[in-house]
Amino acid sequence: MQSQVNRHFKIAFLNLNDGPHGEYGALLAAAVAQQPDAEVLVIAPDSLLKGARAGAHLEGMATHAIRFDGKMNKVKSLIEVWRILRAFRPDVIHDPVGSGIGAMLPLRPFLPGLAPLVVTEHNPVVHPGLSGRHHGPARALTRRTAALIHVHGPQAYAEMRGFGMPDDRLAIIRHGAFDEYGVAARYFDRSGSKQILIFGGLRPNKGIDMLPEIFAKVRAHHPDATLLVTGERLKRIDSAMAEAMDKALDKLATMEGCTLSNARVPEEDIARLFGSCGLCLLPYHTATQSGVAMIAMTTGAPLVATRVGDLPDVIEHGRTGLLAEPNAEAIADEIIRAFDDHEATKARAEAALSFAAEECAWPVIGRQMVAAYTRLLSKGSGEDGEK
Repeated sequence: MQSQVNRHFKIAFLNLNDGPHGEYGALLAAAVAQQPDAEVLVIAPDSLLKGARAGAHLEGMATHAIRFDGKMNKVKSLIEVWRILRAFRPDVIHDPVGSGIGAMLPLRPFLPGLAPLVVTEHNPVVHPGLSGRHHGPARALTRRTAALIHVHGPQAYAEMRGFGMPDDRLAIIRHGAFDEYGVAARYFDRSGSKQILIFGGLRPNKGIDMLPEIFAKVRAHHPDATLLVTGERLKRIDSAMAEAMDKALDKLATMEGCTLSNARVPEEDIARLFGSCGLCLLPYHTATQSGVAMIAMTTGAPLVATRVGDLPDVIEHGRTGLLAEPNAEAIADEIIRAFDDHEATKARAEAALSFAAEECAWPVIGRQMVAAYTRLLSKGSGEDGEK
């Protein structure tokens, strides 16, 4: 019988972004670091490490700050990253940010020479309307160089298989929950609220173009319903899709009961927004998985979403939320259903909270990620490893 691979891992998290995906990477790194025999180094922008949320999770961990402002700093930082990795001698290099961030692409072809490369691919297929020349080539490069690609659900897995990725180079591990928001949200009262919350970056795939029609229909049945659209509009968007989205935003600005905020939400406001809304709406045309859904679940905010991507993997229609086809009429009908029956809506939110705590807690995610590393290294050494 073959011996098992040594389970003491040295994992370098190459977390070269300070946006939402960078924060996700910090949470994932912290979860992995809590597992037995896992030694973690996080290489990340100084701005991320100093941020209140990521910094709190990475406190006490081995980190190395880098700078990415200006072309020369980027070149120097990539050289520095290479030096740090060679000195650390990791068993695994994990890029939790994915192909959508171009900062580390010049390094990616060379990383497998140091250690097997694991990439968390948040969006195997580029969201419609996003511009940027690197998007397609970046994903193709990921598929060529990554020893293991981590996706968040079965739909993303199927998309990767469609690109020719074999089973043994794929791992499905869900997005983790956001417990800290859940604790803070308990101090706010949502009883009787009919506020519809749209949260997160505004881009064409998120169904912003449908909101005027959705909101008008909901108001016809519930005149006291309100809509809060909060999040920063993405700047690099296909011009035709941007025009349709901006037209909808202009229309919403004239509608009674609607409030728009074109800015990234301050960290300290997130728990209040989710803790006091009547429901969180994800009217997406397309999606992979959604960090917004996980915030809603952990804060007890009722969910209405579209039946696209991997949203149905975490939102079970009628049990943990309500799902609709991605058209304005169907979405509005489910919002009306949620507002018509407060007790049923509350019960679904409570079921979602339990699901997130049991299936998507970060300790669970950390264990699953380490098991994926074990299988990867076992395969590389020709040993059986952990099943």
